[in-house]
Amino acid sequence: GTKKEKILRFLAGVPGIAFFALFNHILPVDGLPYQLTEFLRGFLAAMYAVYAYPWLCTKYREWKKTGKV
Repeated sequence: GTKKEKILRFLAGVPGIAFFALFNHILPVDGLPYQLTEFLRGFLAAMYAVYAYPWLCTKYREWKKTGKV
């Protein structure tokens, strides 16, 4: 993509990563040890950053090409 598209993708992705990295209250972890909850929080943030968000960007680009967006 263009430089502008890359910047926009970055700015759009940061809130999602921050959500998973900072807000562990979305996980039902009342009975789990602290270390495990911290691991899960970091793991979810990483999975979003590495897999989910790039997949969403790819799908958006495909939908944009086909005119579905």
